[in-house]
Amino acid sequence: MLVLVVALDTSLDDRLLGQNRKPGPEGTLLGTVQALVVWTEKHQQEIATARAEFDARAAVSP
Repeated sequence: MLVLVVALDTSLDDRLLGQNRKPGPEGTLLGTVQALVVWTEKHQQEIATARAEFDARAAVSP
């Protein structure tokens, strides 16, 4: 995912989002992806726990 963040730029944002993007970094595709990466890094333990719980329930289901 980090490679994707580096590859994105504002010209790609403009092509994908056009005039609908918000001003500032939070309104760009790059800003959105960066925020997702930061959130994921901060919540790795919760994500791992939730994934393990889901897998355990899925293994029991028919």
